[in-house]
Amino acid sequence: MTLVVDRIQGPAPVGERVYKPKGASLELMYARESECLIEGPSGTGKSRSALEKLHICANKYPGMRGAIVRKTRESLTQSTLVTYETKVLPSPGAVKFHYDDQEYRYPNGSCLALAGMDKESRIMRSDYDIIYVAEATE
Repeated sequence: MTLVVDRIQGPAPVGERVYKPKGASLELMYARESECLIEGPSGTGKSRSALEKLHICANKYPGMRGAIVRKTRESLTQSTLVTYETKVLPSPGAVKFHYDDQEYRYPNGSCLALAGMDKESRIMRSDYDIIYVAEATE
């Protein structure tokens, strides 16, 4: 499978969605700092670029543990996860959502856990390789 980052310069395989980050979103894709912040007006693709990067990392690094967090777990469902499931995940995808553990599991053993900051015990007791805090201003 071709990773999203490879699609920046080349054509997408048939049936896959094309994502072409620009500006700060492109910088985020290649950022290696331990903390990154992307800001700007609504509708400019900030969440999409962060979710694409998580998806790239989950595919590229087998066994990677990532997390998507927001102020409350419930607020993820109607915002961030809609973007993740409709624009980032390929369809039909091999990535499966496990309700009991509240995480997306990739065929290579990587996973993306979902959590709200209102229940910090869910994320504080685990080790993660990468964490995306959606709407960090909340």
